[in-house]
Order: sequence, then C-alpha cells, then structure tokens
Amino acid sequence: ENDYNNNSNNEENEMEDKQRDGRGKTNQNNYDNDDENDYDKTNVLVLGGEQLRKYFLRQYQPRMLAAHDPKHPLHIPGLAYNWALRLGARHHEAETFASLRVERDVWDYVSALLARSGIMTFQPWIVRDVMEFIKSSELPLDGRYDAMHVRRGDKLEMEAAGEVREYWMRRGYREGDRFPTNYIPLEEYLKRLDDGFNADGGSRRAIASASASASVVGNGVAKCHGNNNNDHNSDPEIKLVYIATDDAPTVQSEISKLPKGRNGAYLINGGCQHVKFIFNPAAAETTQFHLNDGGAIGDCFERYTRNIQAIADMMIVVRSETFVGEFNSNWGRFARIFRMFFNDGMNFASEGGLGSGYGAGSGMRTDVVVKDFRVAFGPLEPDPPGW
Repeated sequence: ENDYNNNSNNEENEMEDKQRDGRGKTNQNNYDNDDENDYDKTNVLVLGGEQLRKYFLRQYQPRMLAAHDPKHPLHIPGLAYNWALRLGARHHEAETFASLRVERDVWDYVSALLARSGIMTFQPWIVRDVMEFIKSSELPLDGRYDAMHVRRGDKLEMEAAGEVREYWMRRGYREGDRFPTNYIPLEEYLKRLDDGFNADGGSRRAIASASASASVVGNGVAKCHGNNNNDHNSDPEIKLVYIATDDAPTVQSEISKLPKGRNGAYLINGGCQHVKFIFNPAAAETTQFHLNDGGAIGDCFERYTRNIQAIADMMIVVRSETFVGEFNSNWGRFARIFRMFFNDGMNFASEGGLGSGYGAGSGMRTDVVVKDFRVAFGPLEPDPPGW
C-alpha cells in the first residue's frame, strides 16, 4: 500500500507540474502526448474496487472539489468546465457546473451527467435476456408502479446492524435485549409510500406534503387525502409495488399478515392505500443474487442467470415512479444516480416526495432533480457517485 501511495503521489505531482508549466494537454484521450499523430495510446491504471475507492479518496476527490473553489491552492481554472464537457455536458451546463460551490451539488450534477451519458450500456444479448426476464414477471411494461429495495442478508451483520439496533431501541428496547427481529420490518418501508408521512415523528427522513394522507373524523373512520384512498371508495386505485429483495420468503411472510380490502389488494398505511406486491419471478427459487453467492464458482450458466435477474431488478427500480431504499446498499446509491435528471420542467415528484424543481443537493439550487427517492432508514445523504 505504501508503494501504491508513493507511486500515485509521484504521478500526481508530475501531472500538476505539467499543468502548471503549460506542457500538459487537456484531452479526454491523452493526458500528455507530445506526438500529435499518436492518438492510439492511452494510460490505463488497473485497480480493484477497494483500491479504486482509496485512489479516488486520496488523489482525485480533493482535486475535483478544488476545481470548484477558486481560493483552494490546488485550483486550476477551467478544470471543472472541461471535466463537465468530458462527461457530455453542453456549454451552458459546463458553465453552470463550474460555478457550483457546494459539494453535494457537485456530485448531484455529476450524477445527472452520468445518467444521461449512456455510460452504462449493456451488450445486446444482455438487453435481450433482461427484457425476456422482466416480461416473465407480473409487472406491466407500459404501466406505472412504485418500487422498494429491501436489503438484508449480510448487510445485517455490518452496515445495517447499528440502524436495526437504533430502530428497536427507539421502540423501548434496551441495549442487550433480544429484539423481535434482526432487521427493520417491512412496515417501515411501506410508510414511505404514504405521501403524507412525516418521518420526524419516528424516523429521520422528512417527507413534505400539503396534508397528512389519513386523519380521523368524528366516528373514528380514517379519512384519506391526496392520492391515497380507502376501502370505502367504490373503485379504489390499486398501487403496484415491486419489491427487490434478497429475503423474499421473510418479506412475503410479513405481507401475508397485512389486511386485505374487498378487491383482494393489501391495505397499508391505515387502509388508505390498496397495494398489489410484485416480486422478481425467481424470488421463490433463490435469494442469491450476488456474483459469488450460491452454486459452484465455475458454473458460468448459473452465474449468468443470477446476474440477469439482478440487472432486471435494478432496471425495474430505476424506472419506478417512487423508489424506497437506503444508502447502506450499493443498490440504493446506484439507483439514485440513474434517477437524476436535469431540471428541464419535467413533471414528476423529486427526492423526498417534494414537487418538481426542488434541488436534489443543497435544497437551494434547481439545476438537477432526483426522481422521487425516499430513504427507508440509515444515512440520509449519499456518498459521491460510484462510492
């Protein structure tokens, strides 16, 4: 690791020297190429996932942020503008990007550029197999639906363990007690589908709304507001909710305990929402969606099939109207990146259930928005894209 750091620092210092004396070229294909006719050469740095994160954290993150701070000693004029152009920004977008000063706004703008760039492009046979798999589900390809990602598995042993402990301690349990479950119940995810839910009362995620979705009138009957409806309506709307999870049997058991309306749909959030839940078609067969989970390591067919299923889940949650997830999982972070859009007057709810035009980052800017993303629990702010 010391050799890696020394080599990286030497490379960075050499690059900075070249940029200062004007010998370094700003070119997306070549950092420094004295031969104008030699365009087929490029420098490739091979890193694993963990090493790439360290390289970003130690080398590039400070320089990227310095590009947005004219007072920073590492600031290089024009660097942020050119960076945006290489990500596919138009001239006016690159100028806007270069003017950003808040770190969260910088990363959100990068996310919107990445989402639009087509940087994630699948081979034709991957697209074919993913589409065939999605068609085998009960999800209508031309309809509206919401989605949630319920990640348990190994996350319960590390990243989510503290959140689970905090959840049960807020409900009267003490440190050392045996909690009812070692996970946060599905009920908490379902609350986020309520457009009037205010998480300040029991969670840490505030979702704004003009009014609560359910209130109690004189006879004790729940009255639903907004887009929610109760079983007293003659033809209540049924909300489709796709659940991507590595713990389908437990989640389905939790769903089976929910009340049902006269139309056969499940009733959630005080009966104000009628829901039909849809799962990955292979959920009943396996809970193993990681590359190295389940089966023989050398079984390429099984590994390929498992990854097609996982990619299908990801594409479904990215395209949903509302997404409920969390940033403890790579899935939640990935989904947020590809739900980022430039604010061109699009008519959809943005992060936290707020209306279109709400700044995805600082809450002050409206350059980019994130399509309705609701945090179930855990950190409320994402790390930089790809982290």
